[in-house]
Amino acid sequence: MGLLALAFWAGATKAAAIRLGLAIEAVAFALATWLASRCCVRREASIAALLVAGLMSFNPFFIWPTVNGFETGLAAATAFVALELWDRSAPAITIGAACGVAFLARTDAVALVASLLVVRSLEKRWRRAAIIAVGFAVTVVPFVLWSAYRFGVALPESAIQKSHFRSLSSIAQSARTLISTIPGIVVTHRILDRVPTGVSWILGIGTVLACTLGARRLGSARILFLVSLVVGYSAVADGFELGALRRYWFLVWVLSTMSFALAVDRANELIVWPVALRDYRLPPPSVLVTALILFVQWVDCARLVQWDRAAIPVASYVGSCRRLGLALDSVLSRDDRAGSFDSGSLGYFSSRPVVNLDGLVNDDISKLQKRCIAEPYGACLLRYMHERRITVLIGGTGYGWTGIFPNWADWIRLYTSPPLADGAHLVVLRVPD
Repeated sequence: MGLLALAFWAGATKAAAIRLGLAIEAVAFALATWLASRCCVRREASIAALLVAGLMSFNPFFIWPTVNGFETGLAAATAFVALELWDRSAPAITIGAACGVAFLARTDAVALVASLLVVRSLEKRWRRAAIIAVGFAVTVVPFVLWSAYRFGVALPESAIQKSHFRSLSSIAQSARTLISTIPGIVVTHRILDRVPTGVSWILGIGTVLACTLGARRLGSARILFLVSLVVGYSAVADGFELGALRRYWFLVWVLSTMSFALAVDRANELIVWPVALRDYRLPPPSVLVTALILFVQWVDCARLVQWDRAAIPVASYVGSCRRLGLALDSVLSRDDRAGSFDSGSLGYFSSRPVVNLDGLVNDDISKLQKRCIAEPYGACLLRYMHERRITVLIGGTGYGWTGIFPNWADWIRLYTSPPLADGAHLVVLRVPD
């Protein structure tokens, strides 16, 4: 945030600040990759270190989430810095402060500090556990108090809004998402997208078993952190919102990759060349497996870059929000007030305020959702927009708000963007009376 503030002070445009933010995310994830590789080296698993570094550097499965504008790269870097300090037996106060920084990057790092405290408690090292907790609190509490004073909520509203205990069907769907997604840490999606569903499930179960085999070498702190993230998000996140759940589990994928690589590093103990092949001086099985995986990933990444350079650019949601935000005054009248379910991109580029309608940064919506029981939520939200004098609704037609207002296509349309990459449009609609 300090670097972004400095960029704005130096006169950077909003578009330039976004590019700087993406560069920071990329550098942060590169740091996380290096620290994950160092962790394997520390366990005398050089092959695993090479495999982890290669997968996290070449696999688009890890590249895309770190350049999509979210906090995944920074969250990974801060969490792995805390774990590196743990491995080095750094002062407990420093470890706690590092966990606090990780929490400020993304709130699910509370699972990290909880895991470290559990390990120290099981070791009956109560004093070090208490110091870690103090370091965490000293880092986090000032922000919590300021947020409560400034915004009326102690924690980010988005985390509170999205966290609810889910049904068994949602938890079961989360388990299916885990098994169907985890092969992507090793197998390229160019292959996964072409194999039958049954084969995909076999790959998923096989990857889980391999990760389980290598998890023991991760250490108790990382194992607890991994398990708590899986269980925690399965319990409180919407299992049917697949894209979001896969992003929330980003650190799960990174830790699983380390487990898988550590299992591959042990392949020499599990696989022995037949007697007839031993005279050929073949490299160890772990080397062959690592070389094959990284070669396929490198080829896939190279082809993806080649395709990206040759492809015709398509309109993105953020790009469309930028164009509309800069021209919003010409679309709306002076008295119009805009509301949007995905207000971040539009509000960032717009010269006028945009009211958030999904509740992630608007506490009024959270209260409205709790009160609206006796009638459809769309009716309650429409009344809220009238009370707040919101006269236009702006949003992408591929998002979930269209289900809240099923008759949105009948509303007066003031603007329609060119088609986005998914075929949807960004529209500006007049809110009906």
